[in-house]
Amino acid sequence: MKATTPAKPAAAAVRSPNRDKILDAAEIEFATHSYESCSLRMIAESSGVNLGLLHYYFGSKQALFAAVFLRRSATLVERRTALLVEAKRAAGGGPVPLEDLIRSFITPTIEMIKQGEGPKAFIRLHSRLRTEPLDFARDLRRSAFNSVNFAFIKAFAETCPHLSRASIVWRFTAMVGAYLFLISQSGRVEDLSEGACDPSDVDSAIDQAIPFIAAGFLAPDVRKRGQRGAKKAANGKAALAG
Repeated sequence: MKATTPAKPAAAAVRSPNRDKILDAAEIEFATHSYESCSLRMIAESSGVNLGLLHYYFGSKQALFAAVFLRRSATLVERRTALLVEAKRAAGGGPVPLEDLIRSFITPTIEMIKQGEGPKAFIRLHSRLRTEPLDFARDLRRSAFNSVNFAFIKAFAETCPHLSRASIVWRFTAMVGAYLFLISQSGRVEDLSEGACDPSDVDSAIDQAIPFIAAGFLAPDVRKRGQRGAKKAANGKAALAG
């Protein structure tokens, strides 16, 4: 049976200082620990809010997790959409330059990292959600990001007409995985570079990532390359037969 994000109780739609305190605390706790390791009691204690009030606003841990994720992802989507519109306007109706397109997608995440501990925790949470085997994770990401992702995939298709839609989607997915891993697991680069790379320097990380990602989109279509290879092999067989 397909898992779905549960409907939030009506009280969850009410804005209040206590509700915001719960969301802020839950964001940190979910990002620091796994979803399974966090309890509502832990989050209530961290937020300083009565456990009963937490139940009143959110009803369940899954509903609270969804509220935490959708709150910050809405801001991310809004900013990505605005940057894409701006990039299209600058392109004068033509295809958006590839690196501009990549930067428009990634920049809002970098901006969010610089806004404080809560937004930084959301990025860690976002990265964790891609790897934790939660039944509802796929539906939650779909609800949060599908609309803007489809808009960017369409723009990448216009900028990279040499790629099939399948290749665009594969490389778009690789882009998301690459930059999220880079900014959430970058401490490893300090070891590998023997101190030459600063893991806290997210601007440099993304400046390195963008041309790397662009090269991936500019590479020949794998499926078409395979077709050319098959055609060449077939022609060789025909020549031998002749």
